[in-house]
Amino acid sequence: MLFEDNRPQDFIYLDVNSAFEKLTGLKNVVGKKITEVIPGIRESHPELFEIYGRVSLTGHPEEFEVYLESLGFWFSISAYSTEKACFVAVFDNITERKRAEEEHARLSRAVEQAAESIMITDPDGTIIYVNPAFEWVTGYSREEVVGQNPRLLKSGRQDAAFYREMWNTLTRGEVWTGRFINRRKDGTLFEEEAVISPIRNGDGKVVNYVAAKRDVTQEVALEAQLRQAQKMEAVGTLAGGIAHDFNNLLTTIIGFAQLALMEEGVSPLVREYIARIPEQGKRAAQLISQLLTFSRKAITEKQPMSLTPLVKETVKMLERTLPENVAIQLNAPGEVAQVNADPTQMQQVIMNLCINASHAMPCGGEMTVRIEDVTLDEAYCRKYVYARPGRHVCLSVRDTGMGMTPEVQARIFEPFFTTKGVGEGTGLGLAVVYGIVKGHEGHTNVYSEVGKGSEFKVYLPAMNVGTTLVVAPEKESSPGGMETLLLVEDDPTVLATGRAMLERLGYTVLTAADGEEALGVYRARRGEVALVLTDMVMPRMGGEELYEALVEVEPGVKVALMSGYSLKQDLSDLWAKGLKGFVQKPLDLYQLGKVVRQALDE
Repeated sequence: MLFEDNRPQDFIYLDVNSAFEKLTGLKNVVGKKITEVIPGIRESHPELFEIYGRVSLTGHPEEFEVYLESLGFWFSISAYSTEKACFVAVFDNITERKRAEEEHARLSRAVEQAAESIMITDPDGTIIYVNPAFEWVTGYSREEVVGQNPRLLKSGRQDAAFYREMWNTLTRGEVWTGRFINRRKDGTLFEEEAVISPIRNGDGKVVNYVAAKRDVTQEVALEAQLRQAQKMEAVGTLAGGIAHDFNNLLTTIIGFAQLALMEEGVSPLVREYIARIPEQGKRAAQLISQLLTFSRKAITEKQPMSLTPLVKETVKMLERTLPENVAIQLNAPGEVAQVNADPTQMQQVIMNLCINASHAMPCGGEMTVRIEDVTLDEAYCRKYVYARPGRHVCLSVRDTGMGMTPEVQARIFEPFFTTKGVGEGTGLGLAVVYGIVKGHEGHTNVYSEVGKGSEFKVYLPAMNVGTTLVVAPEKESSPGGMETLLLVEDDPTVLATGRAMLERLGYTVLTAADGEEALGVYRARRGEVALVLTDMVMPRMGGEELYEALVEVEPGVKVALMSGYSLKQDLSDLWAKGLKGFVQKPLDLYQLGKVVRQALDE
């Protein structure tokens, strides 16, 4: 060993064996300095010189491991001294062991940092390892579960046959894949997708099982929401179609009944019988109106509004009508953000939710109505299909009633679904809420537990203050007249009914079965036609397309629309284009006369 001021500077190889040359690849080193054999080693590994220097001076042996980058090997070195200023170094190439250790460490880090839960058990199923993801998902610490059986996670949602089939697969030495519904430490349930694999030793004997599991609770919930949303869309489309057809039928029933009541010579008893027909027809029309609302085909007149005054007014009204054993508590701040909403429909939402809450408490209880500003973030919106991030106004109605099972919750927004007895409800209340809120670009959530009550939350997008809305003007007019009208309707019975109604009101009526025929009639007799009254949905050419075509023929043409559905856009847009009126089917003689007269007089 070469020293300078008692500090090791270099050393000379005095002797090496053949194993040294084979192990290191270094040859003809005897008599040479280490710095000559491996240039730059003093700078890259100063610790070698320190260790060899200490051993040479003190005589105390030392063992250490070092990676010589210039050689590309790991060495385990034992150094001892036989005489002062000299030392002997025994090398062992441990590169393969070090690579195995690094591989093991890398695998350990991967398992420890994996997003999936990893659980390892012995052949009897006793847990011997879980990773941090397992702790995060289940709420159990590693110390709490090691030595336990995985059955501590069982929720009771899967029967003995399920677990028997799983263990049969594993004991055959096969990989099992499936889903568990398990219970966290806090008692909440979660669903996870699992792959359980047997681990064999060198003799092929199964010595462990490793389970890689992924929490799919949110994924499953979103899939269920999407299926429910698709089902509701399909039901809404069906409901809208049925409502349209029924409104056409009711037009004929109500219209001819009203015309019959206007005839002279009808006996009082027969008149009384006939008078009940339009009354019941209008009740049926109200039911159809609720279907249209659910299917989001009902007419809406949205305007900037604050929900707070409407909520207070509605709650005050409900306080007088709810059973005495139902207490209602209102939590409404002075100011919340405005929403673009139809006030009538918003009141219907509040009423329906409160009435539903009241019915859920037949033995009495407490209802809490709350309105507040909220901001929905991306994390929240990932949990719900229709949720959108941003500022919203949240209306919630909570009750302390019976609560609902998951099976009932899955169907509560379906039209005509009800848990009430026969004759106690139509099953449309919550369906209407769903349709209205969806039509206002909002979404509805419900949380319920059997025996603990339910809470419905409606989220509506907040709007910028200052938006204005143009609405149709209301005018008081005489229902009849002498003008010539063009009535366009593809249903022959509705066409006949409408013509009879309008003629009874004194008008001369031209008719057409669709938009193309109407356009031809108008071109031929536009000097006579004072107003075109057209259905919205017709074959070949619908009402909106006909309106655009009529404006090209005569820019000042007067057009009123009618439909068993409603308008496809806000009324404000159509009024701005020059629309003179809109009639919602089923046609009522007096309402029809009023709309036509207003359109003519405008």
